[in-house]
Amino acid sequence: MKYDLELIIFDIKHRKIIYLIPVLFVLLIFFPFMMNQAENIILTGGDPFIYFQYFQKTFPLLMIYYLYLFFRNFLDNESMEAIHVMNMKNKFILIIYILCFFQIILIPFYVLSFIYFDFSLVLSELLNLNFILFFLSSLFYCLSYCFVSPIVALGIILLYCFVFISLLPFISYLNVFHINEPILGMTKEYYLKHIIELIIIIFIGIKRQRHFL
Repeated sequence: MKYDLELIIFDIKHRKIIYLIPVLFVLLIFFPFMMNQAENIILTGGDPFIYFQYFQKTFPLLMIYYLYLFFRNFLDNESMEAIHVMNMKNKFILIIYILCFFQIILIPFYVLSFIYFDFSLVLSELLNLNFILFFLSSLFYCLSYCFVSPIVALGIILLYCFVFISLLPFISYLNVFHINEPILGMTKEYYLKHIIELIIIIFIGIKRQRHFL
C-alpha cells in the first residue's frame, strides 16, 4: 500500500491542476450557488429537498472523476489494470481514502445545511449522500474485477448515474438515488433494499477478485 500511495502522491504533485479543478469548482462555484439556493428556499418557503437534490446530482459525478484520477495510476497501455500492484485490500483502502477525502470537501456543505435547515432532515439527507457514495464505490470495486479495467467500470457507473438521475428517476429497483422524494419518507424500505444489494455487490467483487490471485 505504501508504494501505491507514493505513486498517487507523486502524480498529485506533478498534476496538481487536474486534482484541484473539482475542488475549486465546489468551493468557488457550487458552494455559493448552494448558499443562494438555501436562502431562496428560506425566503420563499420552498421545499428544502430541492436543495439536497443538487447533492445527489453533483457529488457522485465528482467521485467518479476522482476514482478515475486515482486508479489511472495503475493502468497499463491498454487501460487494463496492473493487477500485480493493486490487490484487493489495497484497492479497498484506496477507495476508503477517496471517501474520506470527500468528507473534507463536504464540511462546508455540512455547516451550510445545518445553519439553514431542520437538523433531522439535514442529518438524514447527508448520511444518505454518503451511503450513495459508498454504494457507488462498492459497485466500482465489483465491476473493476468483473471487467478487469477500471475504465470500463467507471463508464458503467457513469451510465448508471445518468440513467437513474436523468432518464428513469421514478424507478426504485436498483436505483440508489431518490430524486423524487426525501429519504425521511422511505428510510426503512430504502436502506433494507439497498443494503442487501450492497452485500451482494461486495460479495461478487470478492469472489471475482479470487480469480486474479
